[in-house]
Amino acid sequence: MKEILERFIEWVNKHGGPTPVALAIGKSPQSFYNYTNRGSKPNMEIFALLANHYEDFDASYILTGKVRISEEGKELERIKNELQRERAIGNALLGKSEGVNTSPDVRNPDLRKRQFDDMKKSLRGKRSVSKPASVHVQGEKIPTLTDLFN
Repeated sequence: MKEILERFIEWVNKHGGPTPVALAIGKSPQSFYNYTNRGSKPNMEIFALLANHYEDFDASYILTGKVRISEEGKELERIKNELQRERAIGNALLGKSEGVNTSPDVRNPDLRKRQFDDMKKSLRGKRSVSKPASVHVQGEKIPTLTDLFN
């Protein structure tokens, strides 16, 4: 029961504390202070009021500690898996090992430019950089280094 009360108090505190939550559902702040400070247990009426007023109130999580995945969450997980699969395909086409970052550090354009200039210097005399290699993944062109730095 202690874990249930801890999850309930955590949820209340994330929503501004006992007073705003209590007033939002038409209850006295004192009743919520009893939950948070004295360890009183909320009843099913409180759970029902919270569930009707707050979209993110998950009574199942409060009671069991298990998070239910919504349809949106399942769709996000599917998209994440698809992107990971496409990244793996791109890495395989580029000959990169798993875990290698194939993206330049977009937060530091000066570093990117310097790295690109160093790469061009190291390639002089070894091969032509006039026709950069590109990779296609499901009909989408991945930009070349030249595209990224010019």
